[in-house]
Amino acid sequence: MIEDKFPDDFFPPSGAEIFETKSTFYWFIDEIQYIYCKPNCKHTIDDARQQVSRCNHYTSSNDFSKVFMICDLRLGSPLDKETRDFYSSSESQNLVLKFAFIVRSPISKVMANFFINLRKVDVPTKMFTDSKEAHLWCENDF
Repeated sequence: MIEDKFPDDFFPPSGAEIFETKSTFYWFIDEIQYIYCKPNCKHTIDDARQQVSRCNHYTSSNDFSKVFMICDLRLGSPLDKETRDFYSSSESQNLVLKFAFIVRSPISKVMANFFINLRKVDVPTKMFTDSKEAHLWCENDF
């Protein structure tokens, strides 16, 4: 069952359309894109392009110019340079209002800190250890 693949505090609501790449599950609720990184899966540039393409389709289909993104990195693997560069590009960032990372382990904190502090990211980006706090931070702009 797909519901068993998510943590208790970060999962799609019943009836949500869930999209999948080799390394992530993701879904959209209103103006938020939720991204769950699968444990121990390498997130590739192809996965990143697929997610951004789907986000672009979602925003244009729903008359949103941009979305908030909440990404659960707690069990994710580090990104390679090509994928980090793609996520830092205007093609990716042009779709995002705010980007929240959910982290737990030292490796996920390193991944998020690297992206936040060392990459040129033009959207508000913040790291959280609590998924509810990440959601509230995004909701403050609704």
